[in-house]
Order: sequence, then structure tokens, then C-alpha cells
Amino acid sequence: MTSENDAGDPDECTSDPDLDPFADDRVIGLTPRRFQEKLRQLRATDPVKAKRVERRVRKKYGRVFPRSQIPSQGTSFEIRARVELLPQNPHLQKDLLRLRDLLGVPDGGIQVIEGSPLWELLAEVVDEDSVRNLCESALADEWFGCHLRAGECGPTGFVESLPPDLQASAIASARRDWPPQEAPEWLERPPEGPAPYNKPSVPILWAVGRLIERYRLPWHVSGALRDYLLSGNPRQVEGLEWGAVRVRPVDAPGLSAALFEIIVPFDEDLTKEEWEQIWARHVKPWQDF
Repeated sequence: MTSENDAGDPDECTSDPDLDPFADDRVIGLTPRRFQEKLRQLRATDPVKAKRVERRVRKKYGRVFPRSQIPSQGTSFEIRARVELLPQNPHLQKDLLRLRDLLGVPDGGIQVIEGSPLWELLAEVVDEDSVRNLCESALADEWFGCHLRAGECGPTGFVESLPPDLQASAIASARRDWPPQEAPEWLERPPEGPAPYNKPSVPILWAVGRLIERYRLPWHVSGALRDYLLSGNPRQVEGLEWGAVRVRPVDAPGLSAALFEIIVPFDEDLTKEEWEQIWARHVKPWQDF
């Protein structure tokens, strides 16, 4: 991983006359983040020179500046910001309200009944706010399952764990013409994500897929976003991981030590602290197993 001082020798980096605008801060002037800040300032005063600087830096130091090949919205810094802002995003809240109306979800979203068997069971091990979140998520999963079966197979009988009014809304929603005529423009075309969002068979898959694309979110948050859509509770999208980390053991004949393949969004914005958190959360449990 590139550190703050790994951009090459500062004297070498600032010896080029075209790089004079960066010479006032020689040690960190060409770190990825600082370079982008200074380049924006130069574009405002001398756009021709800014283009020349960018071409030279990309040619000489492309290894140090991988972001030159990554659109800004695709960097870990941007993705993390969008995920962290989900609970407070007023534009998303407005879209969710409209989608609940189009899908026929009950006003106010799926409501949890305090004192239900599941509530009482969870209340013994977690705090009250967590009980509500978990119960909402469980009801949302049941609603989604009923909605999916109704859309793909037709009605499949009463779901005991789902209240009758919610079951009725899930089935009716699956039978709606989609997208409806009154749908906003951004909802008119189908999503192009991974399965099952590449060929959505029911309205809610279409709706969640388009939300992911509209707000440039990673696809692994789709389940939490679906729960937020159905429940109306922003806590369903709090504390989400911005990156989809996958860890799997690797067989290495002749080696007694365990090897791991770690797949994680990795660029110059990933800090040492974040990497240590990823290791502690996803790799260390494998080591301790």
C-alpha cells in the first residue's frame, strides 16, 4: 500500500519546471490526495499547464497514482462517504417514500408488534433498539419472500409468521404492472446489476436495483437498503461496511501455515487503521479457527 511519503524522491518530483506549483510543499506535494488538491488549484489558474502536469505525472509516476485510472466516484473514499451518509440522505428518503407508495407498502412501512414471540425472544439477549431493528429485518425478509414467490409462482398459501395485511400487500405488490405509468424517469429502465438484479422478476428487485445505481452504492448493501425501503427505519442502513470483503483459505500443499486470499476494494485512500480493522474482522477469525 502506498504511504504518504512513497511518491518518490521529492527533489526528483519537483525538479521538472512544470511541477513548480507543487514545490512549496516538497515532501507531501505529490502524495495522491495532496496532488489532486493542488492540481485542482492549478486548473483554476492555468488549465493548459495543469493538463501538461497531469500528463507528465501520469507517465512518470503512474505506479504511485493509481487513481489516474479510477473514476472519482469509484474510489474507496467516495464509496465510503456515500454509504455512511445513507441514514441522513434526504434525497434517498424522498425516493423511498415514493417507492413505498408505488409498491403498495403500508403507510409508515412495515411495523413491528411489540411483545410478539420473536420480540420476546430477542429481548432476552439484545437492547430494545436492536430488538426493533432485528424484528423489522425479519419481517422485511418475510415480506420479500412472499412478494418473490407471488411474482414468480403465484400465491403459495398463508405465511404464518407474516401478518395477513402484510402478506396481502406483498402479493398485491408483486402483481402490479411495473414500472407504473406514474414512475419517475430514473425508475423507468431496469437495473443492470448482478443477479438477481440483472433480470428483476418482481417490482422490489427492480426498485432496489435502480436505487443502488442511482446513488452509486456497492451492490452488497442491497439487502439493508431493501429493509430500509420496507421499514422506513434509517437505522437499517447505519454502520454498513463500505467495501465487500471476501476471505477464503487457500490450499497450499506442503505448507503447514494457513494461507488466505483477501479480496477487498484497495486503493490509496485505504488507511492503515482501516486495513487493520479489515484484518481483525475478517481474517483473524479464520486464523483463530
